[in-house]
Amino acid sequence: MELVKRVGVAFLLIPIAFGMAYFGGWVMVVFVAIMAGAIQRELLRMFRCGFEFVIFAVLFGAVSPIVIYIWGEGAFLPILLLLSLISGILAVTNSTTDSFRSFTTTIFSVTFAALPLITLVLIREGYIWAENNLLAMYVFVYIWAGVWFTDSGAYFAGRLFGKHPLAPKISPKKTIEGSIGGVVVVLIWYIFAAMPFDLPFALHDRIALGLIVGVLSQVGDLAASLAKRTANVKDSGKLLPGHGGALDRFDSTIFALPGVYLYFVVTGFLKLF
Repeated sequence: MELVKRVGVAFLLIPIAFGMAYFGGWVMVVFVAIMAGAIQRELLRMFRCGFEFVIFAVLFGAVSPIVIYIWGEGAFLPILLLLSLISGILAVTNSTTDSFRSFTTTIFSVTFAALPLITLVLIREGYIWAENNLLAMYVFVYIWAGVWFTDSGAYFAGRLFGKHPLAPKISPKKTIEGSIGGVVVVLIWYIFAAMPFDLPFALHDRIALGLIVGVLSQVGDLAASLAKRTANVKDSGKLLPGHGGALDRFDSTIFALPGVYLYFVVTGFLKLF
């Protein structure tokens, strides 16, 4: 029954992902805003933060991607300053023993999840491919699928060859062999999947993307596991049947795509501001 739920949700999400990737713009921004707000809610509820902090974090997490989309990356610093100021005011005006935890969790949740998720939109709107919806869709799916291939490669390699724990205190089932398998599989994907669609990435770009996504997607997964273990919960929520919450579904993406975004900025595939 659980497998049926997972497959059903996957079949629902796949066309949504392709639709977002093709149309980009506000279609993707709205989706990211919804997911960011959902993750904010899950994180603050996991750590039992005050109601005022939950409401603020959800609204702030949902609005931040919209603001950055409208004003560009230059809005990042004002957003962070506003986040710190308002969170501090809430902590002082709700001076209970839990206020500091709620204050720090709010800042952590936005910088850990909501702001990194906007890189989904920034990558899709990259200036080299932004005017060609079909090419932009190929690039976006090519990049995002790498996260899935890393997860799948690590899972199957771990099942077949796993012997040495990767991070036993955070996620006991993950192994070094599985982690290496995930990186190998995603490297194969990035090196060969770019060829049929004539994507504008040289061999060194594909290798770099494979290493970035292969490593950072696993770091994001472990970071989310650490947060859940600290909060003593198994799943972050129940938003997606068979998959858990929004954080459970996007944990690998949260670190991987910002890494790709930074690589694209450094190499000139994306322009700041």
